[in-house]
Amino acid sequence: MQLPAGAQTLTIALDAPPAAAGLKLSATVLDANDVAHTPEPQPIAAGTGTYRITLAPGTRLLSVTFQADTTMDLPYHLSIGIPRADIDGMPLDLGDWQALTWRGSSGRVATVGEGYRLDAHLGAGTVVTGIVPPAPAMPALLSPDVAAAEGDRFTVTLGGQQIELQGIGTATQFPSTVPNAPFIVVPVRALLEREASVPEAGLTLNEVWAMGSHSPLDALRADDLLPGAVQRAAPIEGVLAQLPQSLAVGMNFTAAAGGVCLVVIGVAAGLYFAQRRRDYEFAALRAMGTERPQIWRALVLEQSILLGFAVVAGFGLGYLLLRLVMPYVGTSLGVSYPRPVLVMDWTSLGVALAAIVGATALGLGLAVRTLMRSSVTGVLRGEAE
Repeated sequence: MQLPAGAQTLTIALDAPPAAAGLKLSATVLDANDVAHTPEPQPIAAGTGTYRITLAPGTRLLSVTFQADTTMDLPYHLSIGIPRADIDGMPLDLGDWQALTWRGSSGRVATVGEGYRLDAHLGAGTVVTGIVPPAPAMPALLSPDVAAAEGDRFTVTLGGQQIELQGIGTATQFPSTVPNAPFIVVPVRALLEREASVPEAGLTLNEVWAMGSHSPLDALRADDLLPGAVQRAAPIEGVLAQLPQSLAVGMNFTAAAGGVCLVVIGVAAGLYFAQRRRDYEFAALRAMGTERPQIWRALVLEQSILLGFAVVAGFGLGYLLLRLVMPYVGTSLGVSYPRPVLVMDWTSLGVALAAIVGATALGLGLAVRTLMRSSVTGVLRGEAE
């Protein structure tokens, strides 16, 4: 709940039953830097009493909580009256506030006359109960099985609290989860703010991912986070590269590269000998007065058309076949993986294409050079092939 600018004190009157004697009262606020503050809890006496809690330097009020050193002497159910609550003399409306759900605690806030009453079932933590401002359902990304079982809106226990979630979409897989395992993805800021409303150790982050060459450790330490074990991408990639799937990809790439080399050699040799067999044709053209540049242009145009058609047809058919096969890769493995994404290795394709073009130019150049140096009369005396 947003606090008035410069808010200093929360004043709250309680009508506590004898069983509540010994409980402690406090409030948790967030300051302008999103740091949580909880003043030292005040002991509660049985009967009617007024308690003042410091709000500075808070800008938002997260909760009002009741704490106990032990729950052994407390009943399971408590009903605590709240005749009045105000912030610096301005009345605080608690009509739509909710009972805190923390480690088994639950309850409801009811309006009684001009005041309120908290009917609470105590939890197992140091914070046994409390009240929190109303919060909207937290958006969540769901796996298909969770979405099918729970629907779009449901309640889960996260970090010791019961939190209402609103499904906004589904995903078939999420990094760091076991394949085909159920998962829920929620915004970490919203989850940590809910966690900060309870002044007791609960939820912690055990993974922080970062991309790029700059290490985020200094920034994490500056935010008072304590980094534990650190893993870098290079060792993880090394382990992944040794998996059978990665080895299979490497073997396939090696086979493809070897095939391209054979194609390049075959194109160069085949083109050279194919053009040499046309020596009678070239000799006849030269005898009729055709200039060498004209013959060169004709051959280059002819081979460019053939090579261009072959490249376009080859890439087109290959891409089409991959698109047709890819949807069946995941299902053939017997595990529900996301639909595969086809990634084109444009560098390797460019190198292969450049090698084929270079081999074509080399073979064609050598063949034409030999043909142009041959004797026209000597070729024409023989028989045409």
